Amino acid sequence: MEFHSPEATKGRHSFYGHDDTALRNGKYRIRTLLELTIHALHTKARRELRAVIEPADNQVLRRTVNNPFEAPGLPCWKRRIEL
Repeated sequence: MEFHSPEATKGRHSFYGHDDTALRNGKYRIRTLLELTIHALHTKARRELRAVIEPADNQVLRRTVNNPFEAPGLPCWKRRIEL
């Protein structure tokens, strides 16, 4: 996980190249927070949390398709359109 300095983002932290409003607003707030948590954990805990999240991610992948109009640099859960 890479947070840019506040100076680099005009006072806002950045996650995946986007400001921290993604953490406060929007449809994918929970999944973004989970990803932040995953990156903050040690290897074993990270692997365990990913195992818990994986079924939900797979369900989202089954119910959605890739949105070709979204920026390629966004996390995968933000580049999906519900069917």
